[in-house]
Amino acid sequence: IIPELLQKELNKNSELHTKFNQFSPYKQREFIEYIVTAKQEKTQLARLEKVIPMILEEKGLNDKYRA
Repeated sequence: IIPELLQKELNKNSELHTKFNQFSPYKQREFIEYIVTAKQEKTQLARLEKVIPMILEEKGLNDKYRA
């Protein structure tokens, strides 16, 4: 289930939507969990702003840690 904040961005930006859907379900879940685990809405928004460029660059949330 995609959180409302992320869904709004996906609806606004077709490129973001396409690239997000190209990720495996596992990586999509990583992005979603990263956003929704923040308790405050401002933190969720900050995390969303952080992941949007990563999605557009087709980089997973934890790719920098993978060999």
